[in-house]
Amino acid sequence: MNFLNPNKTLTSSLGDGFVRLNDLTDQLDGGTENTTEDQTIGFYNQRDIPFYYDLAQKFAIDDRYFASMLGPTFPNRSYLLAATSFGHVTTADEFPPPGGYKPITGTIFGLLNQNGVSWADYFQDAPQGASFLP
Repeated sequence: MNFLNPNKTLTSSLGDGFVRLNDLTDQLDGGTENTTEDQTIGFYNQRDIPFYYDLAQKFAIDDRYFASMLGPTFPNRSYLLAATSFGHVTTADEFPPPGGYKPITGTIFGLLNQNGVSWADYFQDAPQGASFLP
Protein backbone atom coordinates (compact mmCIF):
# COMPACT_ATOMS: atom_id res chain seq x y z
CA MET A 1 0.00 0.00 0.00
CA ASN A 2 1.10 3.54 -0.63
CA PHE A 3 -0.68 5.97 1.65
CA LEU A 4 1.21 8.95 0.25
CA ASN A 5 -0.24 8.24 -3.19
CA PRO A 6 -2.91 5.54 -3.00
CA ASN A 7 -2.98 5.10 -6.79
CA LYS A 8 0.61 3.81 -6.94
CA THR A 9 2.61 1.20 -5.07
CA LEU A 10 6.04 1.91 -3.64
CA THR A 11 7.32 -1.58 -4.41
CA SER A 12 5.93 -4.80 -5.78
CA SER A 13 4.92 -5.68 -2.20
CA LEU A 14 1.44 -4.33 -1.51
CA GLY A 15 1.81 -4.56 2.28
CA ASP A 16 4.78 -2.30 2.95
CA GLY A 17 3.00 1.05 3.19
CA PHE A 18 2.41 0.88 6.93
CA VAL A 19 6.09 0.47 7.75
CA ARG A 20 7.28 3.00 5.16
CA LEU A 21 4.81 5.64 6.33
CA ASN A 22 5.90 5.07 9.92
CA ASP A 23 9.53 5.58 8.90
CA LEU A 24 8.69 8.71 6.89
CA THR A 25 6.72 10.20 9.77
CA ASP A 26 9.65 9.69 12.13
CA GLN A 27 12.04 11.36 9.68
CA LEU A 28 9.79 14.36 8.98
CA ASP A 29 9.00 14.91 12.64
CA GLY A 30 12.73 15.02 13.41
CA GLY A 31 12.61 11.79 15.39
CA THR A 32 14.55 8.65 14.91
CA GLU A 33 13.19 5.16 14.74
CA ASN A 34 13.36 3.25 17.99
CA THR A 35 15.58 0.33 17.02
CA THR A 36 14.91 -1.47 20.30
CA GLU A 37 11.36 -2.24 19.21
CA ASP A 38 10.74 -5.53 17.41
CA GLN A 39 8.04 -4.42 15.01
CA THR A 40 5.89 -1.55 13.83
CA ILE A 41 2.72 -3.57 13.45
CA GLY A 42 1.96 -6.99 14.83
CA PHE A 43 -0.71 -9.65 14.94
CA TYR A 44 -1.93 -11.14 18.18
CA ASN A 45 -4.08 -14.21 18.68
CA GLN A 46 -6.36 -15.11 21.57
CA ARG A 47 -3.57 -16.87 23.46
CA ASP A 48 -1.42 -13.69 23.34
CA ILE A 49 -4.07 -11.29 24.66
CA PRO A 50 -6.96 -13.27 26.17
CA PHE A 51 -8.39 -10.29 28.06
CA TYR A 52 -8.93 -8.28 24.86
CA TYR A 53 -10.42 -11.26 23.05
CA ASP A 54 -12.87 -11.68 25.92
CA LEU A 55 -13.83 -7.99 25.66
CA ALA A 56 -14.29 -8.30 21.91
CA GLN A 57 -16.63 -11.25 22.33
CA LYS A 58 -18.78 -9.41 24.89
CA PHE A 59 -18.67 -5.76 23.82
CA ALA A 60 -18.24 -3.56 20.78
CA ILE A 61 -14.64 -2.44 20.50
CA ASP A 62 -12.77 -0.24 18.06
CA ASP A 63 -10.64 -2.85 16.35
CA ARG A 64 -10.85 -1.68 12.75
CA TYR A 65 -9.19 1.41 11.32
CA PHE A 66 -11.31 3.59 9.08
CA ALA A 67 -9.57 6.80 8.10
CA SER A 68 -8.96 8.69 4.91
CA MET A 69 -5.24 8.10 5.25
CA LEU A 70 -3.15 5.86 7.45
CA GLY A 71 -1.51 8.72 9.24
CA PRO A 72 -1.59 11.14 12.13
CA THR A 73 -4.45 13.16 13.57
CA PHE A 74 -4.31 16.51 11.77
CA PRO A 75 -4.30 15.27 8.15
CA ASN A 76 -7.21 12.96 9.02
CA ARG A 77 -9.11 15.81 10.66
CA SER A 78 -8.62 17.80 7.49
CA TYR A 79 -10.15 14.96 5.47
CA LEU A 80 -13.05 14.83 7.89
CA LEU A 81 -13.78 18.56 7.65
CA ALA A 82 -12.70 19.44 4.11
CA ALA A 83 -12.30 16.15 2.16
CA THR A 84 -8.57 16.76 1.71
CA SER A 85 -5.37 16.78 3.76
CA PHE A 86 -3.99 19.64 1.63
CA GLY A 87 -1.00 17.42 0.83
CA HIS A 88 0.00 16.83 4.46
CA VAL A 89 0.95 13.33 5.53
CA THR A 90 2.47 14.22 8.91
CA THR A 91 2.05 16.89 11.55
CA ALA A 92 5.61 18.16 11.01
CA ASP A 93 4.53 21.07 8.80
CA GLU A 94 2.94 24.24 10.10
CA PHE A 95 -0.56 22.92 10.30
CA PRO A 96 -2.76 24.81 9.65
CA PRO A 97 -1.07 27.89 8.17
CA PRO A 98 -1.93 31.40 9.39
CA GLY A 99 -5.39 32.31 8.11
CA GLY A 100 -6.44 28.68 7.87
CA TYR A 101 -7.40 26.74 4.77
CA LYS A 102 -10.04 27.66 2.24
CA PRO A 103 -10.48 24.56 0.08
CA ILE A 104 -11.92 25.17 -3.38
CA THR A 105 -14.53 22.46 -2.81
CA GLY A 106 -15.66 24.01 0.45
CA THR A 107 -15.98 22.37 3.85
CA ILE A 108 -18.61 20.56 5.84
CA PHE A 109 -19.28 23.85 7.66
CA GLY A 110 -19.99 25.70 4.42
CA LEU A 111 -22.34 22.95 3.24
CA LEU A 112 -24.25 23.05 6.51
CA ASN A 113 -24.60 26.84 6.24
CA GLN A 114 -25.76 26.63 2.60
CA ASN A 115 -28.48 24.18 3.57
CA GLY A 116 -29.68 26.05 6.64
CA VAL A 117 -28.48 23.43 9.11
CA SER A 118 -27.38 24.77 12.49
CA TRP A 119 -24.11 23.42 13.82
CA ALA A 120 -21.47 24.02 16.49
CA ASP A 121 -17.81 23.13 16.92
CA TYR A 122 -17.24 21.93 20.49
CA PHE A 123 -13.66 21.80 21.66
CA GLN A 124 -11.29 21.81 24.60
CA ASP A 125 -8.04 23.81 24.51
CA ALA A 126 -7.96 24.79 20.82
CA PRO A 127 -10.68 24.59 18.14
CA GLN A 128 -9.36 22.14 15.53
CA GLY A 129 -12.08 23.07 13.07
CA ALA A 130 -11.44 26.82 13.29
CA SER A 131 -9.03 26.75 10.35
CA PHE A 132 -11.88 25.53 8.13
CA LEU A 133 -14.62 27.93 9.18
CA PRO A 134 -16.44 29.67 6.31
